[in-house]
Amino acid sequence: MAGRPKEKISRTEEEGEREEKVQRKIDEALACDCVSDLKEGPCGSPFIEAFSCFIRSQEPGFQDTDCSDAFGKLKDCMILHPEQFEDFADAFKPKED
Repeated sequence: MAGRPKEKISRTEEEGEREEKVQRKIDEALACDCVSDLKEGPCGSPFIEAFSCFIRSQEPGFQDTDCSDAFGKLKDCMILHPEQFEDFADAFKPKED
């Protein structure tokens, strides 16, 4: 029985370390200039939430993360504020010759 508390502490420490690692990846990804425009404006907060959730869901131990609510909020915001995403959408339009 003496081993159980130590096991619990080790798991808690392991979970904390895993969470810190994931948070560092999220912070690094959000620091990229490539998403700076998406982080600003009326949809900045929903974008950060959805993007962070996606990154978290790709990490071992976090694959069961459900991002549907976060992406639903982002979609709703995109519908209300399409002007924020014009440049982003233009990048995916076929180039005319």
